[in-house]
Amino acid sequence: MRDECFLELREGNELSGLKKERIEPTFDNKKRKISLFFIFTFSVAIFFMGFGFADLASDISRKGIDALPSIILADYMGEDEEQIKLSEMFLGKMLGVTKRKAENFKYTEKDEPQFPYADSEETNIPAFETEKDDEPMPPDEEKEEGTKYPIVSLDLSLGELGEEYIMNETGYSPDIKRLISEGAAIPAFSEINKGALAPLVLIIHTHGTEAYSPEGKDYYLDDGGEIARSSDPEKNVISVGRVIADTLNQNGVRTIHCDIMHDKESYQDSYIRSAETIKSFLAKYPSIKYVFDVHRDAIVRSDSSFVRAVTKIDGEDVAQVMSVVGSNYKGANFPGWEDNLSFALALRGALNEKYENLCRPVYLRGAAYNQHYSESAILLEIGSSGNSLEEAKRAGALVGKSLAEIIKGRN
Repeated sequence: MRDECFLELREGNELSGLKKERIEPTFDNKKRKISLFFIFTFSVAIFFMGFGFADLASDISRKGIDALPSIILADYMGEDEEQIKLSEMFLGKMLGVTKRKAENFKYTEKDEPQFPYADSEETNIPAFETEKDDEPMPPDEEKEEGTKYPIVSLDLSLGELGEEYIMNETGYSPDIKRLISEGAAIPAFSEINKGALAPLVLIIHTHGTEAYSPEGKDYYLDDGGEIARSSDPEKNVISVGRVIADTLNQNGVRTIHCDIMHDKESYQDSYIRSAETIKSFLAKYPSIKYVFDVHRDAIVRSDSSFVRAVTKIDGEDVAQVMSVVGSNYKGANFPGWEDNLSFALALRGALNEKYENLCRPVYLRGAAYNQHYSESAILLEIGSSGNSLEEAKRAGALVGKSLAEIIKGRN
């Protein structure tokens, strides 16, 4: 840009030949004096800054760039190593230069050995001991970069509260005792099973990318990416839905398994997309009487640990199951939601009668969760993010078997 200023001369409201005149800038040529005090102060400041940078550079050259937060914090915290290391853990993440060192710590165990990341009672900050430099890390841990959080095994069946207990987020008070005693309104199997190839059950996955924790791990790794998610149908909840579908088909209940991951492209509006899938299948196969939306639950405690909802069946670890039932409490056109609640209660009763503590209490929600599109529909949470895929598959097989018995009227 040229450092010139031009002036357009106008007469009244008319342009006068659009004449341009250069306006030369003027300057104050008066000389300014710089005080000796300013020169002295500026020189001293430059000297000490140079000395400080030289000292910092020397420390970095000796200790490495990985120790930068410790070097900086030492000036403010003296020789309090515990405070320096604690601050390094957080500051290191912000600076991005001490990630390995800041996260190279282990939590101390307290009263509960299955909770390896106990909270410090005094500071409410995880207590830890830093690894000694002369102790090499195990080979498998050297490859893991990220923050480790525990996976806590819990029994969430709440059997001590009785079979009539449900988790209820609505303002309704359904007569659970009556619903259990009357049983679910199950269509006669002989009537709905007339068509040789007509499917009776549809299994879908609104959140198909939901996955599980690695087998045998007592912690999960937060490395900044998505946790317990996968678009691989062999590793996510799609494979659990396949087990349920296969079990139903093997037991004479014809089932369609839709393996579309409605949340793969975008988690938002996944229920809208799965609703379209449900309606398209029901239009194509009017014989479908049951729609099961299979999910994986996520239970995260305040300390960021994952809950592994698990029970023992025949000596094997099996993920616990929960039915989620929608309602019209939030305005959906869903007058028959209590029929679905009755079906979910029947499933819980059947599962816990045969496999103690397998099923958690039914969860009644205010939204419909697409359950108002079919006659008998429930959302099944097979395990949680703390469970392994194999534990969830074992649960899926038992759920499929019990569903087949309920549908065929032999529960």
